[in-house]
Amino acid sequence: MMIDIHTHVFSEHLWNTYQKKSKKLVSKIISIPYFNKESKDIPKIPDIEELLEFTDTHPNVYALGSIDMDDEIEKQLARHEELL
Repeated sequence: MMIDIHTHVFSEHLWNTYQKKSKKLVSKIISIPYFNKESKDIPKIPDIEELLEFTDTHPNVYALGSIDMDDEIEKQLARHEELL
């Protein structure tokens, strides 16, 4: 069993692209919210709630909390504690 412990898969498009590129050889993935605000590939930065909703419908995808150092850290930590 192959496990990818660092991905940014949070949408059907990214999931399908990942599955195609990996030839479905990865059994489980851990997905992290993506904070690169300069990215042209991702039109909207997901929040942890969106990632959790995605993992609810994809049992082999697991969410990992991530904190944006350039934003309100205490507020983010409190929200992660509620959700995770």
